[in-house]
Amino acid sequence: MENNKSQDLREEFGSYLMGEEEPLKSFNVGNTKIVLTNERLLCLKKFPKSFIPVFYDDIRNIEHHTYIAWNKIIRGVALLAAAVYAFQNPHLMNSAFAFLNKNVPELTPLLSISTPQQTLLSLAMILVVLGLYQLTEFVFSLTGKLRISVKGAPSIRIRTRFSPDVGELIKTIEGLRKGDIKEALEENAVDPAAIDLKSGRTYIVREYRPDKSMKLFFKEVSSADIQGLYISRQNPKELIKQEDLINISYYWLTDSITESNSVSPEPERIFALITGFLEQNPKGRTIILLDGIEYLITHSNFDQALHLIQSLVDKIGVRSSKLIIPLNPDALSPKEMALLKRDVSTVL
Repeated sequence: MENNKSQDLREEFGSYLMGEEEPLKSFNVGNTKIVLTNERLLCLKKFPKSFIPVFYDDIRNIEHHTYIAWNKIIRGVALLAAAVYAFQNPHLMNSAFAFLNKNVPELTPLLSISTPQQTLLSLAMILVVLGLYQLTEFVFSLTGKLRISVKGAPSIRIRTRFSPDVGELIKTIEGLRKGDIKEALEENAVDPAAIDLKSGRTYIVREYRPDKSMKLFFKEVSSADIQGLYISRQNPKELIKQEDLINISYYWLTDSITESNSVSPEPERIFALITGFLEQNPKGRTIILLDGIEYLITHSNFDQALHLIQSLVDKIGVRSSKLIIPLNPDALSPKEMALLKRDVSTVL
């Protein structure tokens, strides 16, 4: 059922998505359809047609508020009262015409185009239309608006009542901003553990903990003829307790080198370790899990980490090995993620 729903969303909004973006939920808010993806919020309006994408990190606040425009009803009543008064006192227009003809003769040709009665009727109708417009605006103000404040851009305002969809949308967005329900949204994506990894490819798995990456890795090395290399921020002693397989080499990614199975967070050392592992297994029946790219970036920079991954992609392709890289989706900016996606084989 969940997969069918995701497929329906992809078919409906696929033209608005970019790269590996996946639609997760949609909400009907007033005359606007709001779609939540794994990367952005999309606002789609049919009339007037508009498309506004917003990255979650750029959302400063979301709220539904009702501001009753009392000035609208005052103006509306005043304009309608003026129209009624004009209808009831037609002699005022006659007096006005006589005054203008006498004191401003230059207007006489213009005033002769219409009679005082016709001018009065036109003026009264204009007052009625303006008054009704003001009253309509007052009534609309009673329904309220959804306001999404965006960093560095005008706020998105949608006229709507406070419906269950609006309440769920606000709760969901607030949870996304605070990080409380990101993993719940992530569960709507396809489970990487059900995917068969192909040789010569590098996979990035977007997740907040490397759980899915570990499932993929240990599913592969459960075959005794496949050699595995596990580089992790977690102490290998803890990993070995969980999965004690003799065909896996564990290395602890740490700047405190205290044991032989440790590697410092320097791109050249990690590259040398992985290259050596591939050369020891020339037949290509290997798989590598590199966990800790975020840690590597903090100890060097993104450019160096990107260069490391690019170099590893080439090595993995030549050796027909498999490389899994778990990555916290919040660790990189949209631009950095786009650069990374361009070089790897698959993003899950």
